[in-house]
Amino acid sequence: MYCVRSMMQYPNMMQYPNMNNMMLPQQIDASQMPGMMPTMNMMGGMMPNMIDQNMMMVNQQQPMLLNNQPIFFSSGLLLPPIPGEQAPLRREKPKGCRTVSVGGLPKTASIDVVGEIFQRFGAIDDVKSPRIGVYLVRYARPESVEQAFALSGFRLKYHDQNENEATPLFLDYALNQDDRTEYEKAQRRREPTPPRVEPFNQSNLSTIAEQIKSEDKFAASAHTLAYWLERGECNKKNANVFYSLIQASNNQIRRLFNEKMQLDEEYQTLKTQIKEKFSHVIHQ
Repeated sequence: MYCVRSMMQYPNMMQYPNMNNMMLPQQIDASQMPGMMPTMNMMGGMMPNMIDQNMMMVNQQQPMLLNNQPIFFSSGLLLPPIPGEQAPLRREKPKGCRTVSVGGLPKTASIDVVGEIFQRFGAIDDVKSPRIGVYLVRYARPESVEQAFALSGFRLKYHDQNENEATPLFLDYALNQDDRTEYEKAQRRREPTPPRVEPFNQSNLSTIAEQIKSEDKFAASAHTLAYWLERGECNKKNANVFYSLIQASNNQIRRLFNEKMQLDEEYQTLKTQIKEKFSHVIHQ
C-alpha cells in the first residue's frame, strides 16, 4: 500500500481558499442520530466503534464525490478542473474491467505518485506505465474504477511548479487481458453440485420415510422426495406412503418456520438492548 503523508508536511498549503475550514473537525448534528442527547455534538475524532454501525454504513459502490478543492499528496497537489472544460469521451466499458488508464501525467510522474493519488478509491493490485505520461492502475475491485473517474479533469501540479504548468488528467477504461480472463473464468464457474438423488424403489422409499423425520437428514431426503414426485413415482399402490412423506415434510417446514420466528424475535431483542446500552454510554 502507498502511504499518504500528513497534510501538514505540504508547503504553501494554506494559500489555497477554504483550507482553514478543511483543517477544522466537522461537527455532527446529534438531533439526527438516534440514542444521542440533542445537546451533544460528536467530533470527527470520536472512536468509530462508539457509533451505531447502522448510522455509519456507507454504500461503497456509489461513486465518490469530490468538492472543487485541491487534493494534496506528498510531492504536490491536484487542482480542480477548469470550469466549462468537457472531459474526453470514454470507450465502452470492457466486461470485468478493473483497470483505469490515466493520461496527461508529466514525465516526472512515478508509480509511487500515481499509486498514492489513486489509492483513495480502493485497494490497488498493480500500477504500470506502458509509455511516458500514461499509467495503468489496476484495482482489486471493479467498483473502484468508477469511483476513480472522479479525478478526471483534475490538474496535477508539483510543489516546485506554477499553477499554469499543471497538467490535466485524462481517465478512461483500460483494455486489460487479465481482467477479461478473470471475468470469463468467473462466468464459467460451475454451480454447486446438487445433492445425490436415490433411485426410486421400495427399499429407498422406506429409508426416505425414516430420514425425512430427522432434523439432520431432512434437507437431503426432501430433495429426493420432490424429485420422485416430479418423475411421477407416486401411484395408487404407494399413495398412502407418499402422503405420509408429504405430511412429515410439512411438519418439518412448520418447525423451521417457528425456529426462524424465534430467532428473529431474539435478534430484535438483542438489537434493542445494544441501542439502549449505547444510549446509556452517550448519556454518561
